[in-house]
Amino acid sequence: MSQRLRIYYNAIFGATGGLIGWFVLGQIGIIGNIIVQDAIAGATIGIFIGSLIGSIDGVFDQAMRRLYRGALYGAGYGFIGGALGLLIGELVLWGFGGGILGRALGWMFLGLAVGVSEGISTKASKKITYGVIGGAIGGFLGGAIFEIFRLVFGSYTFSQALGLIILGASIGTLIGTVEEVLREAWVKVVRGRQEGKEFTLSKSSSVVGKDERCDIALFGDNKIARKHADLYSKSQQYVLHNRVMEAPTLVNGASVNGAQVLNNHDRIQVGDTVLLFRERTSQANKDRIDSSKKLKEFIGQFRKQLLLLTVILCSISLAGFGQSVSEVHVSQVDKSDFPSITAYIDVLDAQKQPVKTLSQSHFTLTENGASVEVLEFVGPRDPQPMTAVLVLDRSGSMRKAGKISGLKKAAIAFVRQTKATDKTGIVIFDDQVRILQDFTANKGILVEEIQSLEVGGKTAYYDAVNKALEMLKSIEGRKAVIALTDGMDNKSLKSLDDVISFSKKSVFRYIR
Repeated sequence: MSQRLRIYYNAIFGATGGLIGWFVLGQIGIIGNIIVQDAIAGATIGIFIGSLIGSIDGVFDQAMRRLYRGALYGAGYGFIGGALGLLIGELVLWGFGGGILGRALGWMFLGLAVGVSEGISTKASKKITYGVIGGAIGGFLGGAIFEIFRLVFGSYTFSQALGLIILGASIGTLIGTVEEVLREAWVKVVRGRQEGKEFTLSKSSSVVGKDERCDIALFGDNKIARKHADLYSKSQQYVLHNRVMEAPTLVNGASVNGAQVLNNHDRIQVGDTVLLFRERTSQANKDRIDSSKKLKEFIGQFRKQLLLLTVILCSISLAGFGQSVSEVHVSQVDKSDFPSITAYIDVLDAQKQPVKTLSQSHFTLTENGASVEVLEFVGPRDPQPMTAVLVLDRSGSMRKAGKISGLKKAAIAFVRQTKATDKTGIVIFDDQVRILQDFTANKGILVEEIQSLEVGGKTAYYDAVNKALEMLKSIEGRKAVIALTDGMDNKSLKSLDDVISFSKKSVFRYIR
């Protein structure tokens, strides 16, 4: 899971924790004086927001030890911070005579405590810093928005529910955002079971291995030792040290003997898993970064994540409202059982999401104006994952008039609109055809490969499309070939008729 995807899930898990906390508070019926009530309420909120945010890595890595440890630390510090935060918040609120600022400052302590818990669970001082800053800002925003809703809607119950959702989402979003902005170095899995996951190098020394207690814990690769290598900072450089001589670690294809200094974009292979080492800046420029530049970068990232948070919250608040049909598409027609014909229809609402409340009574089928009997109707269901191959022209003619730049933009736009369950492969061609990237759902890797394209020789277009069809031949479900080219074929061994025939007979049985 990339850091930006982590920010997204931080928001979702945090919002869910806030909602559960609100529900539990409504069920337990707190009694006692105002101090006891505030302490219990704050502790309850902190437990659920903290435990859910703290469990994210364990959930997505399918690592139970990490899940339990993260959830336990999150719940523990959320309990303490929530109780103290809400008590302090009420005192601040009383001192300010109520108002938005008082509520925001009070809830800031709750966010701060949840942020601290994530850093402590990893025993990383930098993670604690990221959590303190992000959690405090998130709590401040959540408290302010809660008070605004309370004043606007006049309903404490409704504003409390929505406010706690926003509080959890704000804390989660800002913790992840601050880490992304302030981190100096990280590694990204570019091949392996955890493809796309990023590990921030937040400690002076990080252990790489398959043990769940490792700082860079790599799962699903039997060739990796429990503690395989160390990655540490020394004299403002990052150094890799291999621990297991019988299972060497490779950097850019060469074995590491002892310790090796890493450079930005170095590829580290541990077992069959490949990591990409990244630094925020090159060593030569590292000392030149001043606080104003980092602040400017933070503000830019903060705006982006605030927009993401707004979209998430709008989605939550709109859920459950009636859907109206905005678009209807016939996506496929299967004529293989003619005269019986099967049509696949996509019905979308104004948010481009499938409308799932339709029945046969909502449809009328006619042929030349006359009604046609519908033999069978299958109701709405979630779209099946799509497997697609991008066939990209890198022949010499693409050098002219900015064509290669336009091709890259179009291909990247396609990748970015695919769903998380969709997989895409890339075939490139000039006078030679090559698979640039096998099927993957990792958008970051796909975009990087597309951006690396350079122009070459002649145009073997038909051969390239045929290669893409061969890749899809054994794939079940929804699949497609998307080919981007600027000209005529002048190099292929296959003809157009060969490609069409192969497609109809072996790959696509549904022909419109």
